[in-house]
Amino acid sequence: MLTWVRPRYAKRRPKARLVRLLAAMFPYDMTCLMDAGRVFGVQRALGALRLPGGYVAQHAGLRERVREAVGTAETIEEAVDQSIFCWFLWQTKVERADDGAVALPSPLREANDLPALSLLPANAQRRALAAVKDNVSLLVAMVREAEQGIAREDLIDVILAEASQLNASSAPNMISQAMGGLGLIRLEGGSYRPTERGQELLIASDPVQVLQAPLVGRVFGMGHLLLMVGRKPGALRHSEAAKHLQDLVPTWKTTLPGSHIVSWARLVSLGV
Repeated sequence: MLTWVRPRYAKRRPKARLVRLLAAMFPYDMTCLMDAGRVFGVQRALGALRLPGGYVAQHAGLRERVREAVGTAETIEEAVDQSIFCWFLWQTKVERADDGAVALPSPLREANDLPALSLLPANAQRRALAAVKDNVSLLVAMVREAEQGIAREDLIDVILAEASQLNASSAPNMISQAMGGLGLIRLEGGSYRPTERGQELLIASDPVQVLQAPLVGRVFGMGHLLLMVGRKPGALRHSEAAKHLQDLVPTWKTTLPGSHIVSWARLVSLGV
């Protein structure tokens, strides 16, 4: 369906609209959760069965889990209530801002596919984040190896095996990226283990969707870049954007940090 309508009829991928249509057509099988982050978050909270396919395929498993708990909907009105109940679970039991961050709720009253976003204070945000070759797949590999707990030396070995362009001195930067930069792993009892966001990264059909919100909320400059792109859609060159970002931080003597930010925005499809 997306292939039929984009790009001929729509510049953006109208996923939320398609989910709304499916929810109207199949009110007993769909929820009103519009994006992968919310779907996988509620799925994890409910312990619902993971089904083959992407996040839209998981709606049926969520509804089955709700039916197990509250019973089968006898009317269309009850079915809609159970669909809305999944959104209620997201808002009250799953959605959580990063520690010290300011949550930014959507001003829209209707369900939407905008990722949940919380902003760390500017002085707590990461100043740039290096982008390396196959960065997203490297992060997924790191988090996967940390599922049962992994020592620092072993995690460095994983990084070196997955990213041959890195060396023993640069590999620790990737641990810092996954830990303090994006909040995917944490140090617990001497071992690195996935955070809730890290677990979400592993089960998401498209990991970049999980990385969008932390990149905007935790990395200084990403929000500024998106504002620039909004003012000049399609007209901002990579080098020009990197120079504008350099001007924001007096200690940046080159455009490299800004260039990394632009590269990350492209890696996770933030419209740059």
